[in-house]
Amino acid sequence: MNNDLEELLKEGKYDELENKITQLLKTRDDPAYHYYLALSYFFRKKYSKGYKEALKAVRGSPENPIYLFTLIKIAYNLSRETSNDKRLKEAYNLLSKLEALDKEKKIVESDEYLLLKSNILYDMGMYDEGLKELEKIKNKDALDYFKLKADILYNLKRYSEAIENYNQALKYDPNNSEIHYALALSYEKLNKTDEAIGEIEKAINIDPENPYYYEEKSKILTLKGDKDGAMENIEKALSIDPDNPLLISTKIFILLSFNLKDKALNVLKEFSEGSVKEEMEALCEDLEARKAEAKSQEMKDSIEEIQLKYC
Repeated sequence: MNNDLEELLKEGKYDELENKITQLLKTRDDPAYHYYLALSYFFRKKYSKGYKEALKAVRGSPENPIYLFTLIKIAYNLSRETSNDKRLKEAYNLLSKLEALDKEKKIVESDEYLLLKSNILYDMGMYDEGLKELEKIKNKDALDYFKLKADILYNLKRYSEAIENYNQALKYDPNNSEIHYALALSYEKLNKTDEAIGEIEKAINIDPENPYYYEEKSKILTLKGDKDGAMENIEKALSIDPDNPLLISTKIFILLSFNLKDKALNVLKEFSEGSVKEEMEALCEDLEARKAEAKSQEMKDSIEEIQLKYC
């Protein structure tokens, strides 16, 4: 029977598979059925349903490493989809359990597992550990490898190395706007504003409806001292997502950068009058982060003055 389920899964006949298992479960509760249901939901990106089924499979057969691996995969993807730290920590904590359970190392030495573990460590902020696991992958000739390695290197502030790996990733997917965006961020960190502008414009051309690309362009133009260009692009970002507190924070930062404190105060005043508590808290939190990153004491003082009035 499991061979039949395996075939349906391989052929992508998910509805048929799920209906068949639903009928089978009426006669017998088998962990394998829950495992196949979990995989079906996983491939359909129905992570909440997949998580519940994977959990049932593991509880029914706790010594089966395949079931546990599936639970970790789904818990991780669920954490990404819902920004659920609880699921992320669960996936992380289950890694050591799987490594102890997989006596033959067929799973934990596979590239799929090593990439998953590296992603989990990356999301946990454990960048050095994530990079160490990533380098154990045998087949490094892949987009996912170079993209994740670049992301880790960026967070380790190794921006030149990050750029090298983002460019390697682009060879597999030249029209990936997120990689061009990441390159722009990396070049900005190195104060290579011309290169940063070139990359963010590529990202915009590929995905012109992403407000964060215009926001990034506005930040780069601020570094270049182009007030009109910076304001034009942050306004474009806000035209796409007008109530986004992070974009409002960037607009305030740009105005302060060009010594337009009164205008910055007006922007914050208008936003505070029309926003809900959570949006205002997000804006104030972002301003606090920008104050910590500000290079001049004058900018720090300006942000603090605004915070005292509205945060």
